[in-house]
Amino acid sequence: MFKKPEQFTEMGSQCVNTACDFAQTSLESLEKLTQLQLSNSKKILDETSKALKEVSELENPKDMLDKINHLATQAVESNIDNCRNIYEVISDAQTKFSKMLESQFQKAQANIVDSVDSLSKFSPVSTSNNVVTDSVKTWMNNTNQAMSAMSKVASQVTEFTNNNVKTATSATVSAVKKATK
Repeated sequence: MFKKPEQFTEMGSQCVNTACDFAQTSLESLEKLTQLQLSNSKKILDETSKALKEVSELENPKDMLDKINHLATQAVESNIDNCRNIYEVISDAQTKFSKMLESQFQKAQANIVDSVDSLSKFSPVSTSNNVVTDSVKTWMNNTNQAMSAMSKVASQVTEFTNNNVKTATSATVSAVKKATK
C-alpha cells in the first residue's frame, strides 16, 4: 500500500512508455494510411490520363463503350483493393491498441491486488479482513475471466468480419465483371 519513491518513478516511467507506444502506433497507422492515399491518388491520376487518351482515340462507338466498361471494372477493382488495404491498416492498429489496453488493465489489476494485500496486513481484525481480501481477489479473478471471454469474442468477431469483407469483395468484383460483359 505504501509506495516507495522508486515505485512512483517506475510507475511514471511505465505511463510515459505506454503513452509513447500509443502515439507511435497512431503515427505508424497514419503514415501507412497517408502512403496508401498518396499512391492511390497517383495511380488514379495516371490511369485516368491514360484512359482519356485511349478513349479519345477510339472512333467506333461500340469499341468506346467496351473500353469504358473495362475501365469501370478496373476502377471498381482498384477501389475495392484500396478499401481492403485501408481496412487492414485500421484492423492492425485496433489489434495493437487492444493488446496495449489489455496489458495496462492486467497491470492495474495486479496493483489493486497488491494494495489489498498490503492493506490487509495493517488491519486489526484479521478474520474480516481476509474476507475482504478474498472478495477482492475473487472479483479480480472473475473480471479476468470476463475479459478473457470478451477478448475471445472480439477475436471471433474480427475473424468473422475479415471473412465477410473478403467474401463481399469477391462477390462485388464478380458482379462488376458480369455486368460489364
